[in-house]
Amino acid sequence: MANSFTRKANWLWQNAENLLIILFLATFTLNIRKVFLTPYSFLNRTFNEYMTMSFSWADALMIAVIFIYTIKIIMSQSKHSSSNLSETSNGKTIKENNNVFMSIPRPICNISRETYFLLLFIAWCFLSIVWSPYKPIAIYRCLTLLEILAFSFVIFKKLTANNRFFRFSLVALAINGFIQALIGIIQFFYGRSIGLRFFGESIVSREIPGVAKFIIDDMKHIRAYGTFPHPNIMAGFLIIPLIIIFMEILSRWKPELISLPTLPSAENKSEFVTRETSLSQISIFIIIVFLSTIGLGFILTFSRSAFLGLFIIFLFISYKFVLSLKYKKAISISFIVIIIALIGLTYSMNRNSSLFSDQSIRERASYTNVSREIILEHPLVGIGIGQFVLSEYRKNSTLEGWQYQPVHNIYLLITSELGIIGLALFLLFITFLFLDQRKRVEDYLGLTYYFFCCIMFSFLIMALFDHFFWDIKMGTLIFSLVVIFIFLRNRNIVKSSSGTSTNTSIPDKPN
Repeated sequence: MANSFTRKANWLWQNAENLLIILFLATFTLNIRKVFLTPYSFLNRTFNEYMTMSFSWADALMIAVIFIYTIKIIMSQSKHSSSNLSETSNGKTIKENNNVFMSIPRPICNISRETYFLLLFIAWCFLSIVWSPYKPIAIYRCLTLLEILAFSFVIFKKLTANNRFFRFSLVALAINGFIQALIGIIQFFYGRSIGLRFFGESIVSREIPGVAKFIIDDMKHIRAYGTFPHPNIMAGFLIIPLIIIFMEILSRWKPELISLPTLPSAENKSEFVTRETSLSQISIFIIIVFLSTIGLGFILTFSRSAFLGLFIIFLFISYKFVLSLKYKKAISISFIVIIIALIGLTYSMNRNSSLFSDQSIRERASYTNVSREIILEHPLVGIGIGQFVLSEYRKNSTLEGWQYQPVHNIYLLITSELGIIGLALFLLFITFLFLDQRKRVEDYLGLTYYFFCCIMFSFLIMALFDHFFWDIKMGTLIFSLVVIFIFLRNRNIVKSSSGTSTNTSIPDKPN
């Protein structure tokens, strides 16, 4: 009995990070959190998300993963040092001992270009605290970025170490998307929140001012929120599970379309590529149910920027398949989806619909004007991370509380808060991320990572019309997840000169 308990406890400890990461990917969209109010949390008697700090369920999972991974690294290093000291006491000379310690892998200093600019960008964010008018928010935003960066590093290491874990990660994201879409669909047809406040559901209804609504035939409908702070964020997230499921459907018609990375294991050092997909054990009926539910949930967000983003993804997928005419079914599916999307958008543009109303355009123009004024006043260094809304409030304190929002353009927002220097570092990071990916896409038949690059490109287009990837924690996490999967391809799987796939990552230290 004691031995059985010990074995189970040991297994849980050995797999603690993996279990927590899978739980994170399946549930991080639950907006469960403790809010910490600031003097600017209520602007004109209305709660303001951007001037408030919080500790969420996602934060708890991220910190737990980082903590456990760090403890294991320390224990591993301590065990390694003790082993070396033991060898020295058994007859090794000091010189030999020094040589042993010199052979221990050092921290990676030959970092990639995109990593270099990412670290510079994070450092510049921290430096901006110095000139930020309200430092608590600036510090909070910087610590959030640092937390996400450290967590992303751990996920990256785990994904590179275990191909099975990679597939479970995609399944967890698909399940997360299904649950959120289901909640959003029920909200839309009920016209209000459905009582999931404990799980972070926003209080929404047709009558509450500031709630995102959509008008059809002079009747108000709330847009699907799920447990997200805004429908646009939900739509941005649902793009990921939609593409994961779309990849699965394509792979069942053409198994050679999808090839996931398999890293060398102790049992089989020669196998590097598998054709097993993330959802290969699930019936096609369930796959279709998932796709239909997530697709409907995505549509009911009525997010114009997300619609554009998904449209761009399918254009890229179609272009990729056109390069090889044997994928006729895939081409047909892609174009059918695009045509349906175009018909839906055309229908929604009729005079009884608010999808293309002038009101949101006018509001965004006012935010753009504020951004332009800030950039002209602080062109090089900006006003400090997280300070846009405060600056907007100080410039005009007579608006309704819900109108105090960041400019709906990430590039203008980053320039406003971090100046031209901050924007340049961010764009250099993105540029080299894509440049490295381009080198490797040409070497592989598998389209898994190509699809993630398409998602990233669509996010960058969506960033022209929205801001949540930068200043909402959940949006930043969504953006970071796609970056992680692209990093996995860029830094970990390369093609050797002999034409054989090779793993170039540094393996995890033993637990």
